Amino acid sequence: MRPKVALMTIFQVPNYGSVLQTFATQALLSKLGYDCTIINYRYPNEWHYNNGFIKSPFWRNLIKKIANLTGIYRQVLENKLGVFRRTRLNLSKSYHNLDSLRQADWEKYSAIISGSDQLWNPIYLKGDSAFMLSFTDTVPKISIASSFAVKDIPPHLIEKYKRYLSRFSAISVREQNGADIITKTLSLQTTPKVILDPTLLLSGEEWINALNISQKPPKDRYILMYILSYAFNPYPDAIEIATRLKDRYNCSRIITFSNSNSPEVTELGAESQYGCSIEEFLYYIRHAEVVLTSSFHGTAYAANFGRPLISLTPSNGDDRQITLLKSLAIEKCSVTVGSKNPPLNPEYDIIREQTQLGEIRRKDIRWIEDNLQSITS
Repeated sequence: MRPKVALMTIFQVPNYGSVLQTFATQALLSKLGYDCTIINYRYPNEWHYNNGFIKSPFWRNLIKKIANLTGIYRQVLENKLGVFRRTRLNLSKSYHNLDSLRQADWEKYSAIISGSDQLWNPIYLKGDSAFMLSFTDTVPKISIASSFAVKDIPPHLIEKYKRYLSRFSAISVREQNGADIITKTLSLQTTPKVILDPTLLLSGEEWINALNISQKPPKDRYILMYILSYAFNPYPDAIEIATRLKDRYNCSRIITFSNSNSPEVTELGAESQYGCSIEEFLYYIRHAEVVLTSSFHGTAYAANFGRPLISLTPSNGDDRQITLLKSLAIEKCSVTVGSKNPPLNPEYDIIREQTQLGEIRRKDIRWIEDNLQSITS
């Protein structure tokens, strides 16, 4: 019988990356021989609102953007993501708050896993201990590529993080700053491992096969823009860089996942594919001449598919993208927002990058496999 494990992660936000990293973790755990159930914990819930959730820049910007969208756009996007969640994710019953998690019986699971995504980010999660697996003391815990996405933890949350994360048998994180928080800020007696995001633990070929992504080439060459602005403002840099890339690659088309009110649509005449399916999302990245993105997962998928890439990175302490690019020796593909007339180096040695990615993938999967076996056997 396959050991049962439970996964605590963020998958309910209207974001392709969050849903895809959840699917990837579930798929990886299944490949390693585990029966994975995703804990269907409501986020955000009343606790987050009571602790200042709505005041964060992320949700203020997101709510503003949603308010600007038409009803049909909202319906299309949520329907597409909702169908994927219901049909592709093995969800538990719903848990509406931390108390409901505490009252549940977790003894049937051999381990509980946290990760990945930004579930330890103090800005958006407000220190919610549910994502630190505080609801059980008896089931072994590990993290898979959990992300802080900040450089520092607020002083008033340090003891909470230390108390609950010290109960983990093994911790892996998604960025170097996260490892530094574990060892320096929290002073935990563990050696955190920086590993790939789960979306990179499946190869590009595995993604194509798992989701039946069309390999039929597009009719016309295009630049793909995947621009998110909740964590930092990528404009006007994104527009200026896209203009330069359009000339360099001689592409008549620019495709974006942003809505029809976005600067790339109104200023560049980009084609909005807002609300496309997850399969279409991956197809457009896979076949782009070059990807311009401010998103971590946009960066991850471009690298996984070996596409030319410009990754717009912030200067706010969030080092998720640059940690990934450095590990693949393609940090030249990054541009820090605010740079004046930066050099653009989207091309790289794809064979070398894919070889490096494959080697890291094998090592990281072995780390996950070994640590799970040690607590479930």
